Parts: sequence; C-alpha cells; structure tokens
Amino acid sequence: MEGSEIERDALVLEIRRALASSGRYVVEASEVLPVEPAGISEVMDACIEARKAAGKYTGKTGLTYKAYATRFAERVRTLEKLPRDAKLPVTLLSRGLFERVQALDVARGSSSMMRYAPVRFALDAWRWAADANAEAEAAGRPPRWAHLPPAPRSTKDYLPRTPVYGRTIAPTLAHIDAVIRRLWARPKVDHGTKVAALLMRYTGLRSEQVFSIQRQDIDLGERTLFVRSGKTETERANARTVPLGKELLEEPGFVEWVESFERGTIFPKRSHAKTKGRDEGRTKKPSETFRMVWQEATDEREVPQHVWAPANRRISRPEHSFRAAFQAHLEERRVPANVIDFLVGHEDGTVRDLHYGRDLLQAAREAVDAIPRTVRQTPS
Repeated sequence: MEGSEIERDALVLEIRRALASSGRYVVEASEVLPVEPAGISEVMDACIEARKAAGKYTGKTGLTYKAYATRFAERVRTLEKLPRDAKLPVTLLSRGLFERVQALDVARGSSSMMRYAPVRFALDAWRWAADANAEAEAAGRPPRWAHLPPAPRSTKDYLPRTPVYGRTIAPTLAHIDAVIRRLWARPKVDHGTKVAALLMRYTGLRSEQVFSIQRQDIDLGERTLFVRSGKTETERANARTVPLGKELLEEPGFVEWVESFERGTIFPKRSHAKTKGRDEGRTKKPSETFRMVWQEATDEREVPQHVWAPANRRISRPEHSFRAAFQAHLEERRVPANVIDFLVGHEDGTVRDLHYGRDLLQAAREAVDAIPRTVRQTPS
C-alpha cells in the first residue's frame, strides 16, 4: 500500500510539472507543488562522498562502503518488489524496514559480518542525512533531503543482535610468549608488527588501537600512552592516558623503534604497500601473520588451539587473544576490576575515577609493572 501511494504521488508530481512547463497548469499562490522524496541510494552515496572529502574514507574504503550501500538497496528493492533501477524513497526508512532486511539476510544465509555492515552503514547514512537537514533548518534553508523521517539516535533496535558465544579459556602469558618468539624469529615479518605484538601483550589494547598510535601519544619519560581510539562511541569519547609497564621499555628494540619517529604514526604502511600515503598509519592488520604463528605454536604443542581458535566460534581470534591473556593475568593477580576496565577501556568508570583518578592511575601503573618480561627462550 505504501509503495503504491508513493508511486501515485510521484505520477501526480510528474503530470503537474509537465502541465506547468507547457503553460496549461498555473500554480496558485496558496498551492505548493509536492516535493519528491529523496532517494535512499542518493543519501548513502552522498554520505560516502562527504566522508571521503573529510578524509575519513580512502578511495578503497569508499568502494567498500559503496558495496554495502548497493547491498542494502538490493535488499530493499527485493522486499518492496521494485525493479532494479527503481528509486527507493527515503520515506521507506523505518525500524520495520531494517528488521525485514535483517530477516531476509538470515533467510539467505548471509554471514554475521555481511548482515551487520550494510545495515550499519545505511543507519549511519540516515543519521548523517538527518543531521544535514537539522543544520539546514537551523540556517533557515529548506531540508537537503526531502521527506526524510526522523533518524533514531539509538541503534539498539535497528542493528542485528550481537551473537552470544559460549565460554572460552584465555591464553596465558606463556602462550603469548610462544607466539612472540616465533614472530620475532621470522626475518620476513616487518619490525613494526613485532613491536605491535609487544604493545598488545603489555597493554591489553585492541590491535586497531595499537596500530593507530601516534609518536606524540607516547611519553617514554613518564611511561604513559594516550589511547585516542576505541571500538565503541563511548570508548572513543573517553580517550584516556594509561601507564606503560617498566618491562616493556626494557624489551630489546622497543624504545629504539619509538624514538625513530619524530611525529605521526609509529606503524606506517609496509614498504611493499601499493597504496598512496606511505607515511600514514596501517589500515590492514596483519591478522594472517598472527594466525600463522599461533598455528605453528599449536602444531609444536606449545599452545592449545582452544585459547586462540575455540571450537564454539566460527572465526579465530589471533590478535584478540593477546588482550584476553592480559586481562586474565591481571585477574589472577587480584587486580581490582575497575583498574582492569580502565586499562582495556571496558567501562566508563565513576565520575570520580574519570576526573580525579590519581589513585586509579597509580593502581594501573602497579598492575602493568607486574607484567613479567617476555620469555624469549623456549622453556626446556
């Protein structure tokens, strides 16, 4: 019913415009010709171009999000029984539409990532367009995206539910050290990846957080690291300074690597990267390299496979296992939960912790200073 009403209104609009252009239809002063609804695909394309212009998307990233936009539009056309080239009016955007798109993906057997990414981007583009309309209204201009419904500010009811996984066992630091030994023994693995592995071991940060570190984020004298990125919006907003363990600074090559950079990223793109901006931070994580050395350590019976590739998970977690080992080690040492959460960025903490957290920072420093040095020799 909704689709037929939209088609009817569009036809009426087209007829009126044709008559008006031929002089056979005169618009009365009190009459305003209806404005055609903006298109969903046009909104998503404009969002991509705006983010590319702002430097948030590279050319390759833009192509990825364009694929997400195309995928979402195809799902909507299928649900609405519209031809391939039909315009999708923004008036279709609703919670119900997002639920139907997700149900269609489930029925088609799409992977969890491909069920999530296109829907997430479509929602982000909707919210971006709503912000553009709000700015236009505040400036006294007509809305940029006609007939756009109000966008939801909470994503809870619009995105696929997070999968519920079974329990897993975290690796020990001895397991992590077995992986690091093999990593450092490989001459073809670039030195930046090896240093990143040490940072992951000693800080418990996510790999993407480590690879986004800038030289100005590290204060070797104070032994601190400013964490500027995060997985969630809350964590990104709650940028924090965490202490670096004293043993990390004693690791061979770590300080020298950091000091070799004056400013900017300390993990530039690798020398064989065929992309522009060699001095920019790495965007492609060395997941396959980590997976390879984990598997080697498993084959040599130094590491059980379930700590990094549990059977109850479809995807292995070679990098995340460093984070899990860090937290498990601190828990075994009876480090308070709020200190661990502060270090790894799991919780906001109380207002007092956020703004007057000297005691928290000191407790965090004591915790990371208790992280033992990496064992570089294979235990006999």
